[in-house]
Amino acid sequence: VRPHFQSIVDITTKNIIGYEILGRGSVFGLESVQAMFNAANQLNLVVELSQLLRWEGIRVGCDLPTHSMLFVNTHPKELESPQCLIDSLEQVRRISGSTNLVLEIHEASVTHRKNMRELSAALKDLQIELAFDDFGSGQARLAELIEARPDYVKFDISLIHQIDQAGEARKRMLRTLVQMVRDLEIRALAEGVETEDEANTCIEIGFDLAQGYYYGHPAPL
Repeated sequence: VRPHFQSIVDITTKNIIGYEILGRGSVFGLESVQAMFNAANQLNLVVELSQLLRWEGIRVGCDLPTHSMLFVNTHPKELESPQCLIDSLEQVRRISGSTNLVLEIHEASVTHRKNMRELSAALKDLQIELAFDDFGSGQARLAELIEARPDYVKFDISLIHQIDQAGEARKRMLRTLVQMVRDLEIRALAEGVETEDEANTCIEIGFDLAQGYYYGHPAPL
């Protein structure tokens, strides 16, 4: 696997505050992360692949500038056995030293409330922050936001795409969700920002952070 890194910025200053680690493959036909997971699924190795991508991304990402945060992904299947995920994160913490880590959990996984409580407690002990990914792609799970209380909420690209051209009702809905998140002292991140107009609208709506091609494409270190 070859980790790629995409910058995450303070939406107002455009200063880079961290990077999301994204997996890529070097085997012909398995270059994309989706192709890799499709193959891993057939071999019942989805969890192992997710761990490998996380491990290799952090190993390489430790060479990034000091104080950069690394946002690392999970596969929903890992949340079915939280202790296995916690064991993996303990190993990751040992190799990463004092690197600032943020674990991304897909919003579909946060419905496992008991597992999420167990994971949240372990993350605090490991000094790893928590982000809910793809928020709004299915259901905006506000109850879980209050219970699990992540440090970041990443709003799905489907909510951000062409937001500058959206009607006032859609903008008002997004502004309300962002404000609710910030009222819980959670940082709101806009995913998939591709144009300056989208970026400016996200600033007006009240986002704290942003990520997308407008700020930088995923690239090797």
